[in-house]
Amino acid sequence: MRETETVDSAMDYLTKVQVTVTGVSATASAHDQPLSLYVDEMHSIKAKECSSNSAGTAKQQNEVGGAQVEQQDCPHSPFVRSSPFWKSIESMEVFKRFPQWPHFHPLVKCKAVCREGSALGNMITFASLVEKTSKLQVGDPRDLFDSNLEALVDLEMLGFDVTAVQHRLKELIEMKVKLGQLENQSKEVDIQIMECTFDRTRNNETISRIDKEIKDLKEKRATMMSIDVAKGSEISKLQSEANAITEGIQSIHHDFEKLAAAAW
Repeated sequence: MRETETVDSAMDYLTKVQVTVTGVSATASAHDQPLSLYVDEMHSIKAKECSSNSAGTAKQQNEVGGAQVEQQDCPHSPFVRSSPFWKSIESMEVFKRFPQWPHFHPLVKCKAVCREGSALGNMITFASLVEKTSKLQVGDPRDLFDSNLEALVDLEMLGFDVTAVQHRLKELIEMKVKLGQLENQSKEVDIQIMECTFDRTRNNETISRIDKEIKDLKEKRATMMSIDVAKGSEISKLQSEANAITEGIQSIHHDFEKLAAAAW
């Protein structure tokens, strides 16, 4: 509940800043925007502030000059923290879990009037990255993970402690890479299974065809064996008949010779 109230307070301030800078009331309430849109909002406001201040009055330039003097008195920060937005942002739950003390030294390269806005935007960027990291899905594109890591490197240069989030992202990437490898291996194994299944089916068809041929040959052999037995019986019968005929022939020859040689 406390985190919700904090975000609402931050969004109320953002809405006020929009009205002040752009002169347009945010009819579409900033409360409807997710934390991930804070960054774009803040960078947009920062750009408008810079544009407005570059064409500002001498009074604004004097105020900037005064702020620069104060910054020189505070060597650890390149800007003076004057925005009420700081309290709302730093009270967010994410900064209780991951306390931050960024130095923002690289912001000295920015115009003085833009530094605090950039710092606020980077605070929200950190909170957004933590939220996005916790909502990452294993099916999300790899470039999303890499983009978050690159953003953390930029924040680290500003003094943010990104170790925990960076470690979590790297672990998630490692798991995602391992999952991708296993999925590729799974696809390769599936292909091999399909190929082996096809070969096995083809071999089984060949075996079935051979078995049928063997069965047909066995049946043909059985038929031929039956014929052989029948022929054997027929041959035996004919042989007996042939023997009887031979005996008849021999008997006739013998009787013929006997009769021819007999006395008158």
